[in-house]
Amino acid sequence: MTPKAARALCDEAFDFACTRPLGDFLDPDEILGAIDTLATPAAVGVLQRRFLLPARGRLLAVARASAVPLGAWLPGPMRDALASLLGAPAKVPRAVVAELESSPEVKEAVRAMLLESLTAVVRKATSGGKGVLGFGARMAGAAGKSLFGGLGEELGARLEERVREFVDTGTTLVTRRMGERLTSDATSAMLGKRRRRAFLEFADKPERVVGEALGAVPWQLFDLFAPALVAHNWARAEVRKAVEAEVRAQVTAIAEVPLGTLLEELGLTEQTREWLRAHGAPLLIAFTKARA
Repeated sequence: MTPKAARALCDEAFDFACTRPLGDFLDPDEILGAIDTLATPAAVGVLQRRFLLPARGRLLAVARASAVPLGAWLPGPMRDALASLLGAPAKVPRAVVAELESSPEVKEAVRAMLLESLTAVVRKATSGGKGVLGFGARMAGAAGKSLFGGLGEELGARLEERVREFVDTGTTLVTRRMGERLTSDATSAMLGKRRRRAFLEFADKPERVVGEALGAVPWQLFDLFAPALVAHNWARAEVRKAVEAEVRAQVTAIAEVPLGTLLEELGLTEQTREWLRAHGAPLLIAFTKARA
């Protein structure tokens, strides 16, 4: 077979294939069978070694050496639009605020802060100064046990009760004010401005920042677990059911669409024809020679 005849045959085969519906090339059961084969640990390992690991290593090496700003990935108008979107007031979700207000950890922290502040004030006031509390402290020191043994103990208990009431009330008030502050318009505006500034600062950083961060990820663990992880999840009935439903839905949706129509929509008609001429014709010639 001559090269000219081989190219002509490839053109005829391509034109014929373009008239055929995609359903002639796609079968849901065959696709699912291929996934069954590729989801095994052995097949995932092959894909990792041949494609994923080498590609990741090359991409990370390029990123770590790049001084190109991350914002280069976005067209100027898109970057501006995202900055404006992120700069809009950002409301703190009410559920988050409610959880904060009812959180035992937050309440305990506020209670500890109030007690610490109150203790510091009392200690300062009773440290021998000239005020009323200072005078009381000196008198208590002079009276010794007689004061605290009777009236002192009763007064101390009452004071402790008042302090507890003050702290409990203060804790509730502070946590409520914190919630009001978080849900205020001023906080929303501040969060929006900070979010916008963080986005613009990140966009100005060089790609090597992301490259270095990704380089620090323990990829060896992911590579070790990936084959078993894929096999485990593909064996789950709910995952298989969802994937099967989606595959069948997709094939059904395009089954009647001619191959040529899809290639035209993607702008790949002539590129596919040239690829078939460049690779299919030589393969066809070699095949006929091998059979001769």
